[in-house]
Amino acid sequence: MKKDLDYDIVIVGAGPAGATLARLLPDSYRVLLLDKKPLAEADWPMKCCGGLLSESAQKVMAEMNLNLPTEVLIQPQTFVLRVMDLNYPLERSYQKRYYNMDRGKFEQWLVSLVPDTVEKRGGYAVKDFHRCLQGVELVIKNRANGEEKRIRSRMVAAADGASSVFRHKLYKNCDDPRYVSIQEWYENTGGIDYYAAIVDEQVTDFYSWLIPKGNAVILGGAFRQDKTLGSPSDCFLRLKEGLMARGLLLGERLRREGCELLRPVNNRMMTGNRKIALLGEAAGFISPSSAEGFSYAFRSALGLAEAIKARGIENFAGQYAAACRPLRRNIWLRNVKAWGMYHPLTRRAALRSGFGALKG
Repeated sequence: MKKDLDYDIVIVGAGPAGATLARLLPDSYRVLLLDKKPLAEADWPMKCCGGLLSESAQKVMAEMNLNLPTEVLIQPQTFVLRVMDLNYPLERSYQKRYYNMDRGKFEQWLVSLVPDTVEKRGGYAVKDFHRCLQGVELVIKNRANGEEKRIRSRMVAAADGASSVFRHKLYKNCDDPRYVSIQEWYENTGGIDYYAAIVDEQVTDFYSWLIPKGNAVILGGAFRQDKTLGSPSDCFLRLKEGLMARGLLLGERLRREGCELLRPVNNRMMTGNRKIALLGEAAGFISPSSAEGFSYAFRSALGLAEAIKARGIENFAGQYAAACRPLRRNIWLRNVKAWGMYHPLTRRAALRSGFGALKG
């Protein structure tokens, strides 16, 4: 395998966390932004994601003086979230100020903000890594031709999501339950013009979603990999059948997507150490109640960038871990909230009360 150039910082993953970190780092560092998807393509593949920008994420973007371009938005822009319990007849609608986005265009825009001083390389996956005297050596593989290379960097910032090779190797005993997110796109023949959060404890102990996107609608859900309720595909099929029995109209299926999803129910967030930092979902920063991850991706990237600026590559770890304490507390509180949301008695009591629900 051929040797490649050395870097000060290699960022693995060009999603919201990785792209934000690449944008914020000082240009005095030699930085490589690496991603599995081909970054040079005009149209990026849509990640298995609902593509809703929460108020928490909007707040961080405002703090960073980022204005969302209109071309990443997708119709409809509705503020109605309908909560459905498929084992209970009562539904409620609530006001939620989400922005409905095209996830691929959103990520493409974030990467476009990265300065030209950062090298961007798409179509490469990290196969393995190990620490060396100089820092970290990575084995990366070109997904197009299978060629492998070794590159060395003083440090690595792992922003490679739930299936992070760094999290899996460094923290083998992390026992948070793992989920598979499955979603299908359909023609929106039923005229669905609202977002929906769907709960059915017979298919998942988490939740499912319904989101209109232009002339299409997404039906998705997060299902446990341990198959306690059946295989993820079987659970998704039962979810769809339950919704159709309730009157949901879906047109022709357009495509199907899937990805791994982390749910930090045990509050196991790992920020890394010794030349390897974890951020975003790779670190476990994702809401255990809603699976919202944009705000945590932005916050952890901000914290790591500030730690590197203040302490340098050799000593960033302590300040970065301290910067992430508010995220840890927030996730702990989200776990408390999740208990109430996903326990049938408390959830149905809230639906009956109508507290906070829209009238009419």
